[in-house]
Amino acid sequence: LEFLESVRADHPDVPFVLFTGKGSEEVAADAISAGVTDYFQKRSGREQYSLLAQRIESAADRRRAEAELSRTRRRFRKLTEHSVDIIVVVDTDLTFSYVSQSIEPILGFDPTETVGDDALGYVHPDDVAVSEERLAEAIADPTIEVTEEIRLATADGSWQWLEARARNHIDDPDVGGLVIYAREISERKDRREELRHYEAIVENITDVVYTVDDSRTITHVNPAVADYADMEPSDIVGNSIEMYLGELLGPD
Repeated sequence: LEFLESVRADHPDVPFVLFTGKGSEEVAADAISAGVTDYFQKRSGREQYSLLAQRIESAADRRRAEAELSRTRRRFRKLTEHSVDIIVVVDTDLTFSYVSQSIEPILGFDPTETVGDDALGYVHPDDVAVSEERLAEAIADPTIEVTEEIRLATADGSWQWLEARARNHIDDPDVGGLVIYAREISERKDRREELRHYEAIVENITDVVYTVDDSRTITHVNPAVADYADMEPSDIVGNSIEMYLGELLGPD
């Protein structure tokens, strides 16, 4: 036991099989308290050494598996902690079983406090139905990835637009759920809204507005062209601007 304690002081994870002739419940209890991996009392006959060898091999195999699992977890944690996406694992009952650290800077929640919560409880009421529909699609077909833009609650009570991508890993024993990657897209939504605003202006203005590419090919023209050139936009797009300079710009 003194040797075990000495080893454990410097090497807490090294497998230690205590092979002793002083077997008793008290010794076994003390060995377990000191962190022994396995306890094996000496017996008569050579077969005890085969059993001891099996115990040693089993302890070493377990330690290797635990070390590999620990490395995998550390690697996964480092990858997810520095991801710009929120990464969550949702069980089949749609509760969080894992939430990455990135949820805190984006939504303001402590990831440890969200585990076990209902995932749909964070979704905007107007987006719950479509979220349920997409998740049901992912559960039904593990070969597809479903994507949807939804609003999620923030810790300050506001709503944040995110693009969520979900894939079914329920049958994967290392995951056991739906993996969802969610990326903040508020700026993208704002740009889209701004583009729609300008598009509405261009499409309804009474002046002719058109765009050309580097080869001077018309790529877009608004409906007002019909009042000037007796042509529809579809008749013009794809042609060279040189063909229409008179009609669109006048003789100058």
